[in-house]
Amino acid sequence: MIIKIVQMPKNREWGIFYIDNLTDTYFRFEIVNGKPRLDTSFFADKEENPDKKHKKLSADLYEKVQKSLVEHIELKDAGI
Repeated sequence: MIIKIVQMPKNREWGIFYIDNLTDTYFRFEIVNGKPRLDTSFFADKEENPDKKHKKLSADLYEKVQKSLVEHIELKDAGI
């Protein structure tokens, strides 16, 4: 899973990222105790109905994306 960080969290604002193969789908995260923590929902920008743009992540997808996010941040912090 290739993650592209759009914005790192700062000043109590969410960080935002997307996954390379999921265009127009954005995820939010924050840093808690030095580790990234994924929000349980995502934003589907292609959804035409504004009331349906925010969607809940399934438990399986949440775990996969959370793991990839942690790995990405660790690599970034290591300068890789």
